[in-house]
Parts: sequence; structure tokens; C-alpha cells
Amino acid sequence: MPTVPITTDNAPPSCGEGVWRALRRDRGRSPRRVADGEGRHGGAAGPGAKEFSARGIRVNAVSPGATRTRLADDAFTRFPEVVPAIAARTAFGRVGEPGDVGSLIAALVGDDGRWITAQDIEVSGGYRL
Repeated sequence: MPTVPITTDNAPPSCGEGVWRALRRDRGRSPRRVADGEGRHGGAAGPGAKEFSARGIRVNAVSPGATRTRLADDAFTRFPEVVPAIAARTAFGRVGEPGDVGSLIAALVGDDGRWITAQDIEVSGGYRL
């Protein structure tokens, strides 16, 4: 059973809608998609999971915390002075790396995530604990 993890990292709100339209258009198929979208902001995981479960598709939202990526014009590279303050607010004392989020998404779309659906999973390193 495939999954549709939705990430919410700096994405325009309309991206999640495009995923749903594409899945509805692909009737009878079970595509695996990873897209930016409405996870925690629009509650896409729950309603989407209910809607697509009949087709054997799992829907989960992935909500990354502060993660060192090229999004936001490489903000952590351009403004390295903000990194220590953000890192100090995480349980692990660092900002996230792309692999921290990617490994969760890989688990969700693989067999290890076969019983996980309708979840908004925060990948933040324990931000603000």
C-alpha cells in the first residue's frame, strides 16, 4: 500500500490541492507522491487518508522543523548567526539536516510504514521541549 506524505516546509497552500487532484485523476492506480502542501495547516492527512484509504493509499503529513536546506535562499548559510539560537531550542542541540526528514519519508513510503496513515508527524528534533 503506497503512502502520500505531505511536507509543510515553506510551501504555498495550493500545492496540497494539486496532489489530491492528481490522485483523483489517477483512479485505479496507487501512486507514491511526496509534495509540499497543507499537512499541519489545512489538516490534509486526516481527510485525505479517509478519502484515499478505499484505494489502498496511505496519507501522512510530514512537518519538518528548522532544517538546513536550500529553501528560503539558504538562510542558514547566509545568516549563520541564527543557527546557535535555533539549535539551542532543540532537544538534540542542532538544526535538522535534509536526511533527518528524508529518512522518515523513506520509512513512510516503504513497507515499514504500511500501517501508518492519517498522521501529522513532526520532525523537529524536539524543538521547544
